[in-house]
Amino acid sequence: TAEAEEGAMAAAAGPSSSAGEAETAADALAALALTSAEFDRVLAAYTTLSMQDEYASTVQLSDIRNLCQDMTDAQILEAVNRLKDQNKCGPIDGEEIYKI
Repeated sequence: TAEAEEGAMAAAAGPSSSAGEAETAADALAALALTSAEFDRVLAAYTTLSMQDEYASTVQLSDIRNLCQDMTDAQILEAVNRLKDQNKCGPIDGEEIYKI
């Protein structure tokens, strides 16, 4: 429920939290809540973008965001980090994801 989420965010942010810290806590909770379907969407977006320009050495994170607009930035970053951990993409450098 919304109340449970607010309680979890407040607990994660701590008693002396600012709005920025609360957002960070919310982003962290959203990243933890990444579903396999959301991960698959980011994988599909990365794969599609990789094939669109086979000569480019990177995929732009902004292009993945455009294809996954209903996902939060934290969810997209979590999915991209999982891609990297599974050796499906190279290192992440700011807004660029290196292909392997």
